[in-house]
Amino acid sequence: MLPIIDGLDEISEEARRSAVKAIDHAVGQDRPVVVTCRSVEYEDVIKAGSPPAAAELRTLRRAPVVEVARVPVEAAIAYLSDVHWPRGTDWSSVYAHLRAASDSPLATALTTPLMISLARVVYERLGGDPAELLDQSTYRSRHAVEDHLLEQLVRAAYASDRLPSGAPVTPARRAPDTADALRWLTFLARHLHRWRERDFAWWLLPGRAFSAWTVPVLGLATAIPIMTVVTAWLLWAGFPDTNLPGVPGPVVTGAFVGAGTGIVVTITWYAGAARRPGRVAFTLRGSLSRLRRGLLYGLMVTGLPGATSMVAAAVGISVGDGWSYSSTLHYCAIVAVGMMLSLAVSFGLAVQSWLDGAPVHSAHADPIDLLREDRRAALVGAVAAGAITALLAFPAVVAGLVVGYIMDAALTGWSGEPNLSQLISYATDIVPGNRPANLTAATIAGIAGSTVALLTCLPRPWPRFAFTTFVLALRGQLPWGTMRFLADARTREILRQSGGNFQFRHARLQERLVEQPYRLRTPRRARSAVIAVAGAAVLALAGSLLMHRMPVDTSRATMLIRHPGLVDISADGTLLAGWHGTTGRTELWDLRHRKALKTLPTGWLDEMAVSADGRELATARTDYRGISTITVWNIKRGQVVSIFHTKQGREQVEEHLEFSPDGRTLAATFNDECQLKILGAATGKVLTTLRTHCVVKDMAFEADGHSITTVTDTAWNAGRTGWQVWDTTSGKQQKTATVGDESDMMIDSSGRVIALSGAGSYTFWNIRSGQRIGFVETAGNSPLAFSADGRLFATADSFSNEVTVSDVRTGRTVKKPAKGHRAQVDSAAFSSDGRTLMTVSSEDGTAKFWTVPGA
Repeated sequence: MLPIIDGLDEISEEARRSAVKAIDHAVGQDRPVVVTCRSVEYEDVIKAGSPPAAAELRTLRRAPVVEVARVPVEAAIAYLSDVHWPRGTDWSSVYAHLRAASDSPLATALTTPLMISLARVVYERLGGDPAELLDQSTYRSRHAVEDHLLEQLVRAAYASDRLPSGAPVTPARRAPDTADALRWLTFLARHLHRWRERDFAWWLLPGRAFSAWTVPVLGLATAIPIMTVVTAWLLWAGFPDTNLPGVPGPVVTGAFVGAGTGIVVTITWYAGAARRPGRVAFTLRGSLSRLRRGLLYGLMVTGLPGATSMVAAAVGISVGDGWSYSSTLHYCAIVAVGMMLSLAVSFGLAVQSWLDGAPVHSAHADPIDLLREDRRAALVGAVAAGAITALLAFPAVVAGLVVGYIMDAALTGWSGEPNLSQLISYATDIVPGNRPANLTAATIAGIAGSTVALLTCLPRPWPRFAFTTFVLALRGQLPWGTMRFLADARTREILRQSGGNFQFRHARLQERLVEQPYRLRTPRRARSAVIAVAGAAVLALAGSLLMHRMPVDTSRATMLIRHPGLVDISADGTLLAGWHGTTGRTELWDLRHRKALKTLPTGWLDEMAVSADGRELATARTDYRGISTITVWNIKRGQVVSIFHTKQGREQVEEHLEFSPDGRTLAATFNDECQLKILGAATGKVLTTLRTHCVVKDMAFEADGHSITTVTDTAWNAGRTGWQVWDTTSGKQQKTATVGDESDMMIDSSGRVIALSGAGSYTFWNIRSGQRIGFVETAGNSPLAFSADGRLFATADSFSNEVTVSDVRTGRTVKKPAKGHRAQVDSAAFSSDGRTLMTVSSEDGTAKFWTVPGA
């Protein structure tokens, strides 16, 4: 047997020199071989000094060279005549020209088998008159004829088959458009030319197709959806108020996870640039080395950005406020949890590496088979790595908290620390907090497992190739089904297969496509989508950079209440009621446990009030007929207790509702004849009617419930403010006073102290004695609440929305302005012990909790 090595000229120049050296070493007198190559390339590689001129390495240099002779004219004519040409295709003038003028451009072009076969394919598939090739004004040289045939080859390959009549045959499946196919093949030819290669290895395309900025953009594009999904998942799972030490809220946590994922995606993309396709392998041979390789890879991918972040954080703490007991514990916990999670991820990647094997006989594999094998390996490996990481994630967090506590104790000094079993029990309890342990474990496992599955799959050739071809298809440089197109081009004899690679069937065709004018047609929709994604990425980056400039929330806790139109808080600070005009429902929240209790179908409301103990709710509304309805609800049962109706005598100005301290009676103001009615809360019947001034601004029962104080405008137009004390049983007035034109006022829950504002301050009066008992400068703050003992008074700045707590008798500021609300504060209440202040803003939709120092 005489081996023939064909295609030496089809490989790259560097590989050609290496191949010649290898052939020269391998063959000799006793092992003859035939090497085929185009003359120019062979002469260049031999004369350039490869192989060297040593005596024992001169086999190819001394080998005889046989050049293929020109195809005789009659042989060419015979080959071209053996075809059933379409109508209108007549070669007789060409045959006569070939016999008469052997040195013409057409005759010299048709002396090689390649050009003769191209002429036959082109005119057999496309039809036309070959006599056009005789026009020497258009085809002045041999190269002009050859270039024309090469240009027409792609069009011929994608032309429709024709019947003997010349009519086109409808294909079984839709073929690519000729113009699109030409554009895609031109991109492929230019890509290979740029890298000075003949073989198209599909797994190398992702590392060569994009600019240096594309990979960071890919990392950012991955970070944004990961951040969104993680944040939404944490919010859905109820993780805003986590008990983990040092762990931020869901938005910040999602931002950190998304940013970290984006960084790791960028690193893994570069790390997998030259990775070859693999397959799923369950062999035990080499298991230890594969496991070790995956473990080291995982430690590098997760440890490098983690260590960099932790060093930066340590420097920031040292330069900033310095280390404290709290910051040391938080830092150690985060570092230790990160280390344990890094190990969990590395174990998952080790399993993925163990499953990964090189393709069998890759030199003889089909490119599409290689892609399918790598896709299977990528998916199996991603599922395995994600599952292992998901199983280890929750134990890793628990172990990290234990290790972090030990690290903190070692750094700050041992002082009777708990033993290991107590630490494990503590960490296991603190991670779920008030949430179900199964939900917490599933959340941690889901985030860790899905992230690792993504990062495991990303470095593989298949997902990288899929992403690359997707982007190139958006640009119009490659088709959506790239591998199907390449396989179809091989069927049409435009490409050929060389092992696991594709090649252009003729190097001259690749060279000619490179010379063609190339116009990239980016679809308008794709361009708009790219611009939109880039704009969103820029906005997200700018937002993350500005996060540190946002105001600091100094509240102890925050509860979302969905923007109610009316709010009221019970006097003991345990219950919040919020009415939503869009739904006509009133939601109730337990302020002690910061959770929603239930929703009542109250309908449209004008006013509402919660009893002092938070057990009952009173609502009032006036319909279009002027009929006012007051309804009392039992909050625990969610049922109506009593209903009272009355007809308003004239247009309503203000309504007020107020429960007595024991919740048995309800005071309600009405405008007809300027009355205040005392109702039985359980019966809805009128117990007493008081004749008050027409505009009641505030009212409050005294502690015994037998007296009520009202604050009114004493004259409709004069704007004079005063207060009156009434006996709720007899309806007689017990005390009255007029103080002036005050704008804001508030009575404490005991009905004994009133705060009146004026000239940027509040003056406090004893209602019974009429004596002034205190003075506070507030610079125009609006009143919010008294503490239960009447000692503290809370106000809110109307511009900055800051909350201030002052001592009524001394005027001293007990709590400095508290920042946190983004809009006007509507209501507030102190806890029964006065240590906590709860504020509500219906506009920003939050209820916030503040610690009152020294209460």
